[in-house]
Amino acid sequence: TGITECSNAQMSLQKPQRADAIPFAIRAVRAFPMVPALWANYAAICELSGQTARAEAVWLDAERAVAHPLLRVQLAMFHIFAHLQRGDVTGARALQRVVRSAVLRDGRPGIVAEYLTRVVERRELWDDEGGEPRIIRQVLSLTVSSGSWAVAAQVLTELGKTLIDRGEPLKAIPWLSQAVGIGDSVHVTDLQLVARTLRGRAYLKAGRLSNAEQDLLAALVAGAGAARAYYRADAYHNLAHLYESEGRWPEATRTVDHFVALAKPMQNGLLVTSLLDAGEVRWKAGWHASADAAFREMVSAIARTNSSWHYAGQFFERNGDLDRARNAYLQGLKSSPFNPLPLAGLS
Repeated sequence: TGITECSNAQMSLQKPQRADAIPFAIRAVRAFPMVPALWANYAAICELSGQTARAEAVWLDAERAVAHPLLRVQLAMFHIFAHLQRGDVTGARALQRVVRSAVLRDGRPGIVAEYLTRVVERRELWDDEGGEPRIIRQVLSLTVSSGSWAVAAQVLTELGKTLIDRGEPLKAIPWLSQAVGIGDSVHVTDLQLVARTLRGRAYLKAGRLSNAEQDLLAALVAGAGAARAYYRADAYHNLAHLYESEGRWPEATRTVDHFVALAKPMQNGLLVTSLLDAGEVRWKAGWHASADAAFREMVSAIARTNSSWHYAGQFFERNGDLDRARNAYLQGLKSSPFNPLPLAGLS
């Protein structure tokens, strides 16, 4: 089915032999030609397997296949980020100027918001928009001028997430609080889940644990019937770390197990993270046998998804199995050449 092809395409980016992943990616874009992320995955697989010309052809095919203006902006930003990933800042900024002109000609708030919330993520793209403060002012002005709660919520949650990811949780909280207010006023469960999970994460990173717990629990209640499984998993993820930081081991264990259960169907890096957390929580609680079982399940997940090999290396190294640790770090270098962690493990 098409859903299976989507899953296969996400898995294909993590397969050891990149060229072997290409058939999965082709089937995925044929099943869902309107999904920009699948085209971006396909192009990335070609790039990582050394087929640079084919990767550029994929981007051209994607432009012909994706018709919706909002999705076309998403696709173009993926292409820009791909240039940045390989260090081609000049190519990224040249493409950005083309996209910027098209966005300004269109002028619709949702289109402009999609562009600006992506630009603010990468410092290399700020110059043409007058720097970060001006970009943020432009983004926030859309929450008023659009007259649309959906655009306002999109802008506020994306801005909040960007600030959290950049290590500025206190700056994120006011914008996410506005998003929470919108979600509560329109009673959209997915928005309530996303906004409260993000604000809970910001509170947690800022050390405001009581506020974080309140938000994350509320997110799980609001999101019980929501479609965004990733954010339900992320709410449990952050809540588990909160309980861990307070030494509330039974609650931390139950919560991290919910995280694992939601991550398992995804079969990607999130599953590896959840099992790593399950092992670490149990180890710190003194439950070493069950921690070891979680870590070994994590190693199996790493082998299936070909991701985060440095965690497997660390596990083997702690257990004194230095040959397997070295092999895991080397596999990490092969599968993620831009990730410094496997190299650090070998040093």
